[in-house]
Amino acid sequence: MKSSTLLAAAVSFALVACGEQAASRSPAAVDATQPPASAAATDAAADPLEGTWTTEEMSVDELKQAALDAGHSAADVEEFFSGPLGLSADAAAFQIRFLGGQASQFMTPAGGDATPQHDGPYRLTDDQTLVWTDGDCDTTVTFELEGDALAFTEIVEDECPAAEAQIAHITFLLSGPYARTD
Repeated sequence: MKSSTLLAAAVSFALVACGEQAASRSPAAVDATQPPASAAATDAAADPLEGTWTTEEMSVDELKQAALDAGHSAADVEEFFSGPLGLSADAAAFQIRFLGGQASQFMTPAGGDATPQHDGPYRLTDDQTLVWTDGDCDTTVTFELEGDALAFTEIVEDECPAAEAQIAHITFLLSGPYARTD
């Protein structure tokens, strides 16, 4: 008798607990399209790139060499640097701002003002790989992060078919290390 009373009490408790759980999961209480608030806060806090990163000023020859080292032809590199995305000054610095899943990249020519170059969503696939969407194509790049120093190490895949887009990505990602500026 004692064990059947104990069993009945346990079953009642379990049913009440399940009922409370089911009520807390009702459609009115949970929006399935949104992650739980604690998960969103953890994801935002887990982004080690969030902030602004800036390179030292680099000469146009250094920037061209980065594209040549990546295997682009001298003709493609010269065409890029003489075009609208190229550099009209002798040197430039780059800046990338990672904020809330959005990456904005700027180029500052020597003696000039920062001008926007690329802007798009990004995501980290692990602690050393970044995927940046540029228009309708993704560029996957590996990076090393040590304190306030960020170095992009390799463009693993660049889905952007145009040589000028690929050279632009190489130029601002691989040509120099970045330092956190905020």
